[in-house]
Amino acid sequence: MTFNKFINNHWDIFLLHICKFHPLDKNFLKRYAYELDWKTLSKNRNLDWTEELMETYEDRFLWHELAWNESIIWHTPLIKRFKKRLDWYYLGRNTNLPITAEFIAEHKKKIFIIETNIHLTNELKQLYGKDLLPDTKPKTPPPSALTKAQLKDLEKTILSEERLMKNSFENLYTEFILPNINQTSLEAIFESKFDYSQRYFRLKPIQNDLRGLTPGFKIDGKNVFNQYRESRGLFEIKEELHLINGSLQEGPPRLYEVPRFNDMTYYAGLLVSENVKTILEKFKISNHKFIPVKITPKKIKTDLRFFILQVEHDSLLKQADFSELAFQKLTKKKWLGDYESSQLKKGEIKNYESIDESIKELKSKGITYSKFVPKAYLVDTDEDIFTIDQDIIVNEFVKKAIEDNLPNQALFESVQLLNIRVPQENYDSNEYVVRDEMSIQDSGIEISEEFLIHSNYINAVGVQIEKVEESEVFNAFNKFYITELSTNETLLDFWINKKAIEIVK
Repeated sequence: MTFNKFINNHWDIFLLHICKFHPLDKNFLKRYAYELDWKTLSKNRNLDWTEELMETYEDRFLWHELAWNESIIWHTPLIKRFKKRLDWYYLGRNTNLPITAEFIAEHKKKIFIIETNIHLTNELKQLYGKDLLPDTKPKTPPPSALTKAQLKDLEKTILSEERLMKNSFENLYTEFILPNINQTSLEAIFESKFDYSQRYFRLKPIQNDLRGLTPGFKIDGKNVFNQYRESRGLFEIKEELHLINGSLQEGPPRLYEVPRFNDMTYYAGLLVSENVKTILEKFKISNHKFIPVKITPKKIKTDLRFFILQVEHDSLLKQADFSELAFQKLTKKKWLGDYESSQLKKGEIKNYESIDESIKELKSKGITYSKFVPKAYLVDTDEDIFTIDQDIIVNEFVKKAIEDNLPNQALFESVQLLNIRVPQENYDSNEYVVRDEMSIQDSGIEISEEFLIHSNYINAVGVQIEKVEESEVFNAFNKFYITELSTNETLLDFWINKKAIEIVK
């Protein structure tokens, strides 16, 4: 297999190996931040792991992978800098954790040490004084290298071993990928792959933040979006929708301008604040409606109004000239199976309706799962916001407007590999919209905070009232017992307010 064929047909495998093994520099990371696999980058042993790098991409890295990445020297100042991101469950399993007598003493309450730590000595074992963590290597680890035969006939290996090729192999990188990169450059490869004259992104709620899984919302009562309707278009909703917190959330109460909302089942939509609505309405949106909702977050009061933005399903493809589109047909018989791919000629799929007809025909032949994906979306439209399947897609101008006015309130994922192209003059016409002044409302959010009241057993300075997330005591212990301290309310008042109690003999 030629290298050009490899990167054209198997970009996912190429990217996996670049992110896992290649020494990417900070300029490359900055330019292609939205195209890279940050989960795999977190495992890379060849990056220059500086504090600056980790700060710059703090929200992108997978921190448990960083915690046990042996190329990062987790000295105490670095641990303190990222203490809210790090988990000692993973740090302790890092075989290069730089343990010393001083290090163990400083982190004694939280530290774990694995038995294969390369700095471990008998003296340090005694200072540690607890059972060491057993070696974490699995009994049957995944293969770390391809065989010579598999490398020689790489195309056959990829086609016949699809599950195997979801792993990374250092010899595939060193013996095939790297020599070809050295004949050109990684920058040249990426520049030819990604045309940034037009950029598009999925607009999504933030799933995880510093405190863990963000609060999600669900419809209280009947979910009107749980009923499948033909063409999955817009429909009338007569009753007011009331949204409440779902059951899954980590950390304290908080409310984003684009909160998590998973009740759209069959339809393309997002839960957004009136501020996001104001910004989006500056741009051209596919057939859509903003549905006002009543939202009741736990322990939060806000003056903001919220809406469900519903956009017509697959709106971009419905506008396309199908005579100009070539499709890839993907089929499989079982849910857990791998898709088989075949290329269709341009114009073979006549119109949008014929996609459904083809899927029904395949089902009648026993092909349970199938989909038809365009090699490129070449569409004559002036819209800035549209849908591909259920995903809401925005151009870079919409992204910039949201980020400039509401920073860190939404997630954007690059979809450059979908090859979306509209007339360039239509695309460029929105460059000046982002300069318009936006009327952004103050959220007026009031959060009912949680406090820990305790006698300070660490520094013995009396009764303390601390915010839970800032409490040194709360973060120092893993187990607490909730019990009735006293039924004497006067005594409790004196205790909390540090009043002296006169004792009469």
